[in-house]
Amino acid sequence: SLLIQAPSNELNQFQLNVKSLNLTGGCENISPDNSFISVGIKENPVIALDESKIVCIGSSDSISVSGAQSYEWFLEENLVNNTEILYLNVPTGSPESVDTYLVTGHANDCESTDSIVVNYVSPPNSKLDGDETVCKGQVIKYRSQSPEDSVSWTLTGGGVFKSPSNVDTVLVAWSANGTIKLKEQVGECKDSTSLDVIVDEFSSSPPY
Repeated sequence: SLLIQAPSNELNQFQLNVKSLNLTGGCENISPDNSFISVGIKENPVIALDESKIVCIGSSDSISVSGAQSYEWFLEENLVNNTEILYLNVPTGSPESVDTYLVTGHANDCESTDSIVVNYVSPPNSKLDGDETVCKGQVIKYRSQSPEDSVSWTLTGGGVFKSPSNVDTVLVAWSANGTIKLKEQVGECKDSTSLDVIVDEFSSSPPY
């Protein structure tokens, strides 16, 4: 037998000089004109898989992979799936947890392995603080009670932001009735809440 180590460059074929090899076991002698054999190199599959994923507890989610012909998914060394799409067994309640999945892709008798870390997180529970009855022209502070990774505010009606709208706390000047809405997100987990604001047209903002 002959053990061949494939080249590490980009070549997918090379020639092996066998003129000096002593072949036994019934093989014919190799003549000088037939002293080279071509050896083909098969490439390992290149697996396309994210490094990590945030999944909302209580939701339905999956992981997909590409780059090979067949796949094997493992969790704690246990085979859990053999297709390109893995449907996750998402927890339905607390506490938050983390799983690491290994996937092996097979193609042309070669294989590659990659992994993904899945973080199961609690969904946001959006709540906001701030006045809902204000004087005309008054600037009011509104605050998220439990700010998450991504926070955004929007206004409809007679409100104008007096501060950035993508932070935990915002300032709004009201000239007429309107609504302020808070949106929060952790990974793919989203929640929102809103507050209708009534403006007293017959009162103005008190002097500072």
